[in-house]
Amino acid sequence: MKKNPNHIFKLSFLFLFTVLVMISCKPKAVRIQKKENDISLAKILVKKELIIGIRDDHPPFSVLNLFTTKMEGYDIEVAQELCNRMKIKPIFKVIKWNQRESLLKDGEIDCIWSAFVYSKESDVVYSLTSPYIKSAIILVVKDKSPYYSIQDIREKKIGITSSSFIQESLKKAESTHGVFKNTLVFQNTQEAINALEKDEVECVVYDLLSINNLIQTRKGSYRVLDEAIAYEEYVIAFRKEDIALKNAVESTLEEMAKTDFLEKTSKKWFGANISIIGR
Repeated sequence: MKKNPNHIFKLSFLFLFTVLVMISCKPKAVRIQKKENDISLAKILVKKELIIGIRDDHPPFSVLNLFTTKMEGYDIEVAQELCNRMKIKPIFKVIKWNQRESLLKDGEIDCIWSAFVYSKESDVVYSLTSPYIKSAIILVVKDKSPYYSIQDIREKKIGITSSSFIQESLKKAESTHGVFKNTLVFQNTQEAINALEKDEVECVVYDLLSINNLIQTRKGSYRVLDEAIAYEEYVIAFRKEDIALKNAVESTLEEMAKTDFLEKTSKKWFGANISIIGR
């Protein structure tokens, strides 16, 4: 029987994915009370549209379909359903990720909803919803690679993207595993995987949910190491003062969690229900 070229990758992915699902239940966050002069929700309801800042290159969360020229992905479908329930129109605006804070502050967008990673620093700058999905920062190697642990690759050539969270996660991991001496930074995951295929690097560090989607569309055989570098949570970001709008979005998501919409959408894009809203 011919071996599926991605069989080992899928098994390794499923191991970490199962761990991810097991840790996905968390207590609900305490909802912050809006200020008396907060008209953020009223403004959205009056103009009947929500301008959502997204990336167009981050499958399976948000990506431009080159055939239909439309945005698609988990975040896109959830945002569309949420806006439908709030009786407003979603306007998806592709943004440069390094400009997201200024675009939100200047009113060019109403929120950032594109696999936005929670951090203590972002919590100071933005008004953030409770997390809606957990993921992990993992290490991908070639199937026939002799590396099976973080220690095995610590002194090898490691490909990382320009994501600040990934770079920070790798830096924090050094306190446990020692210094990663040879890291090469790539603009995006596709460039990093190309480098792995050409043996220019021996390992790639990226987000578990996103890289699984990319790997399944490429030729080659890969394996995910069983150790995760870090775990991360995705949230929706609003202006710090827009508490009323943030609370309304959170409430609507919680209502959606009482139906089978989030479960079906999660299974469609990830193969399992990993939504943590209301869990």
